Amino acid sequence: MIITQINYETRDCEENLVTKVFKNHDNSRYLVEALLRILNYNDDKKTMFRILKCFNDIMSTTKDCLLYSSDLEAFVGLSIKKLETTSNEELRLYLLNILQQITIYDDYYKTKYQIEELIEILECYESSNDVCEENRTLANKILENINQHK
Repeated sequence: MIITQINYETRDCEENLVTKVFKNHDNSRYLVEALLRILNYNDDKKTMFRILKCFNDIMSTTKDCLLYSSDLEAFVGLSIKKLETTSNEELRLYLLNILQQITIYDDYYKTKYQIEELIEILECYESSNDVCEENRTLANKILENINQHK
């Protein structure tokens, strides 16, 4: 997990060694696939935050979808599951930031994987007083992205 530690400690994603290597390496998607697998089977919050920050940094530096369709679907499914069960605002923030990126990509709308479930939880977040303002705003932006692709 040294990669996520290096990434987590670097605040500027443009200067981040992990994102620089990711953008220039031919097999970068394998890193995302491996991190997603770890994320899927790990409940340690510290590890989850590091991996999610790494995903967010990687995705914010490119306009292209960096996930294979199956990985995209796995991340959406994992996000829905976590968003349904967590009250941790920081975890929500990481997940929603990545979902915002994903819902910009046309690749997501080829399958619209669990889109109804995603819309349902985002609508709940958008109107809930138990969700912080920043996360309600992000939920709204994601819903706008989805509506633009309908």
